[in-house]
Amino acid sequence: MVGSGAPSRALAAGAEPPAPRLSAPFRFGPRSLFGWYDAPQPGGQRRPCAVLLCNPTGDDAVRAHRPLRHLAARLAASGFAVLRFDFHGTGDSPGDERQPDRVSTWLEDVRLAVTELRARSGEETIAVVGLRLGGTLAMLAEAEGVESLVLWGPYARGAAYHAESTRLYKMHRMLERQSFSGGPKARADGEEAFGFLLTHATIASLRTLDVASLERPPASRALIVGDGSGAPAEQEIVDKLGALGVAVERRVLAGSRQFLLEVPHKSRLPDDALDAILGWLSDAHPLQPVTRAPPPPSPGASSREEPIFFGIRHRLFGILHEGTSRELPPILLTSAGTVHRIGPHRFYVSLARRWASLGFPVLRVDLSGIGDTPAADDGVENVTYPRDGYEDLSAAMDRLSARAGPEGSASRFILAGLCSGGDFAFQMGMRDPRVVGALILNPRTFCVNDLAAVETGNFASVLAAADGVASRAGADVEAPVPESLRRMVGRGVDTLLVVSEKDPGVDYVDTQWGDAMRALQGLPGFRREDIPGTDHNFTSLWSQETVSDLCTEHLTRRYLT
Repeated sequence: MVGSGAPSRALAAGAEPPAPRLSAPFRFGPRSLFGWYDAPQPGGQRRPCAVLLCNPTGDDAVRAHRPLRHLAARLAASGFAVLRFDFHGTGDSPGDERQPDRVSTWLEDVRLAVTELRARSGEETIAVVGLRLGGTLAMLAEAEGVESLVLWGPYARGAAYHAESTRLYKMHRMLERQSFSGGPKARADGEEAFGFLLTHATIASLRTLDVASLERPPASRALIVGDGSGAPAEQEIVDKLGALGVAVERRVLAGSRQFLLEVPHKSRLPDDALDAILGWLSDAHPLQPVTRAPPPPSPGASSREEPIFFGIRHRLFGILHEGTSRELPPILLTSAGTVHRIGPHRFYVSLARRWASLGFPVLRVDLSGIGDTPAADDGVENVTYPRDGYEDLSAAMDRLSARAGPEGSASRFILAGLCSGGDFAFQMGMRDPRVVGALILNPRTFCVNDLAAVETGNFASVLAAADGVASRAGADVEAPVPESLRRMVGRGVDTLLVVSEKDPGVDYVDTQWGDAMRALQGLPGFRREDIPGTDHNFTSLWSQETVSDLCTEHLTRRYLT
């Protein structure tokens, strides 16, 4: 049971469960890019080809993680060696979007990844699958020895990506103004692309990406997968590749890119597209008997951001940012909704790196069935509040405690998170005595681990659940959330609550128990900051910067001064 403070079954002996050899994260190349390698399933046959998956960038990369992970697993099960990776300045790789030479760097990243996959798999023949801008980059990278190329919803030119991504953000702002007001909207350093920044230099470089610039075939054969909405661009690519002698096939699959438009916890796997890609590659590269063992894996590049596994009932995954201090409590950043460990708009990565630079160890956690943590024994993935969420976070604290050893200070922890991650930070603050700090960002329900009940307006269940939490915490059931916060702070959990204007979770609590919530403001150990003019996920860059500054200033004042 979470809350005893004693090490759970997860790592009672302090041992780390070994990662399965068939699927493992690693870093490679001079820029320490983050990659995940899936070896073919063992047996008497495998495909004489290895497959590189090129992520999209920006918000597409956040939403595409789950489908591409499933594609990698299906390809590996069919006999392919597979590498998926994050471009420099994206995902778990180093860097950020403000650095120079983004486009030329990404093109070089494709070539580096092809070289790494060839060396790691032992296969000379390479197939590349690229989604959205990842497909455009894969097509124009001029990587050597690519036999097969799959372009999933590609752009014919980088300028189209710039126009679409910035237009989507502008549409979001227009809709947002119906409920929110204020907030800076223009930037001098570039344009906002739905939570990400395209600098002026990157925009200029994107304009150089153009299928018309191809002078030699990027592969022998190619498959274009679309949903019909990008027909002109796809036909332009088909015509250009065909003119260069590439054997091109185009398939239109309705809904094949719908997951890029859906809320992550409601998105469905694009099975038709995944099956089409798997079938096309399997037909092009039939199984053959295994005649040699693959080469031993290279050690990979070093980094102060380490992939770690923990847990005993099933394997949990996270990225640990090494802190420079053994005195500061580690910070656990827990899944926001069903977005993997980078967080919405890659916000968790920037937070973790900033806090690690101050000395805090920071662990970005994929809860059960989210990101690269498999579903628990209930088999359910992509759930906002996983059934085993409390146990997962307890196991993460156990892992860091075991890692610190007897001379370490990992016996007290700070929990932080956005949306459902904020709810878990609140609930773990009440449950586990090892939690000494909570950074609660736009909690969606506080007490109810059932997002559907809240979204459908089933407030009776919200109140009943809140009363139950309050009763277990010994709080006043007449004001369960504020009284639970009061008791949590009273037992030493330093609490920062950051909320956007009219955010539904806090707005509901304020409506029900406004006087009790206002009374918390003068309480030592409790601080609330309201940010007008932004949305639930802090999509605007100025709001991300504001929240980052608030949280960092709070941690600095509490632990470093």
